[in-house]
Amino acid sequence: METSLFVWVCFSKVSARCIPLQVSVGRLLKKLGLPPQKPLRKAYQRNEELVTKWRNEDYPKIRAMAKQENATIYFGDESTIRSDYHSGTTWAPKGKTPVVETTGARFSVNMISAISPKGSLRFKAINGKMNASKFIDFLKRLRHGATNPIYLIVDGHPVHKSSAVKKYVESTDGMLKLFLLPPYSPHLNPDELVWSYLKHHKLGKVKIALTPDFRTTGLSGICIPIMLIERGCRWEKNEENLPTNLKPRLRLRQSVA
Repeated sequence: METSLFVWVCFSKVSARCIPLQVSVGRLLKKLGLPPQKPLRKAYQRNEELVTKWRNEDYPKIRAMAKQENATIYFGDESTIRSDYHSGTTWAPKGKTPVVETTGARFSVNMISAISPKGSLRFKAINGKMNASKFIDFLKRLRHGATNPIYLIVDGHPVHKSSAVKKYVESTDGMLKLFLLPPYSPHLNPDELVWSYLKHHKLGKVKIALTPDFRTTGLSGICIPIMLIERGCRWEKNEENLPTNLKPRLRLRQSVA
């Protein structure tokens, strides 16, 4: 239900009656302890019982199985980055709006990544739309060089549940297992933070001129800033001198065939 706040202002010199005027709503709400905030978006289709069950039962079981089999857990997700996305601010003299010249063309790059709870990241750019064969190709790259089983946790995208993907997973003889998150629960997937960083802190704040530049920026921007990578490497040698927000250390590598 929508509510409105009204201030009754009496104009005694003009009229004997009071008329309602909706003024200074923001100031009144702030005085009432209701400051403006950017809301979090939550899908009304989300089943909170399934989310609670996954947190308290399903994921602990996955971790226990992974520990028993010495498997590596990854969270995976796909995303599309666009050339016309902008975020952040820049500096300019007071009263003069800054202008950043960038391309007026609109193009996009589809990407997929997987990140482990310890910070190991795999990623790949995709030509065209995601389908079963391209997802299987990423799974093969994810398994490249792996000597232990891999547990990949993804959302309920139709590609992830396709018969071709299931057939490939079964052909790995247990070296690759797929687990699905509850529907409409992106907050359970830490890989969403990878895309959030890429869009809000990297691509949204750079000047894009050409499609190749956009693709290169996307591939490089998916990694955490160089400063964090360097400090993360030093953390292995000197953990006590590193701020807690930089732990755990990050191991970044691009998927290779």
